[in-house]
Amino acid sequence: KMREGARELAGKQEELNLKLEGEPEEGKRKSLTGENKDAATAEALKEQNRKLGELMQHAEQVSRETEFAEPLLHRQLYDAVRKQTQAEAKNISETSNELRQRRLMTTGIYRMLQEASADPKPRALDIASELTRIGFKESAKPVGERSRENLEKLQEQIEKAAESVLGNEVDALRQARSELDKLMEQVADELRRAGQ
Repeated sequence: KMREGARELAGKQEELNLKLEGEPEEGKRKSLTGENKDAATAEALKEQNRKLGELMQHAEQVSRETEFAEPLLHRQLYDAVRKQTQAEAKNISETSNELRQRRLMTTGIYRMLQEASADPKPRALDIASELTRIGFKESAKPVGERSRENLEKLQEQIEKAAESVLGNEVDALRQARSELDKLMEQVADELRRAGQ
């Protein structure tokens, strides 16, 4: 489940970054449809951040639960969560510096950055969402790009952790096929006995 969630997040972030690229804002009149596109992108970024938070919580929970039963999985998930948290903090710090240099810091963004510094939950995409919502799409682009890179690394780490327990997907499919074959044989045996 974590493997699928990480893949989905990484793919979705790629899509969102393309939407952030969009058309240049300069010299272009805003229209209601353009604002709706930005509002939809802002909402999608916020949803992406929520899903990332859920994935991180799930990874932390599985890491705690497997500490003694599966120490390798525990360690790999622990490292994945730790690295993602560090990458998130770095993204927040770089975003803060960029906004200060460009003199685009609003009170709302400042508060969000302060909350993000104090709390290890993922917040960079919430900040990108707010920047997009208030019309600073250009400033949201680097946040989204750094988030994409971080999500790709997280996906790789979760894939590696999953393979340590489940093997790769081909092995998992072979094992599932074997289980299905056994179950089909059992059902056939039961049907023969029931027919007699």
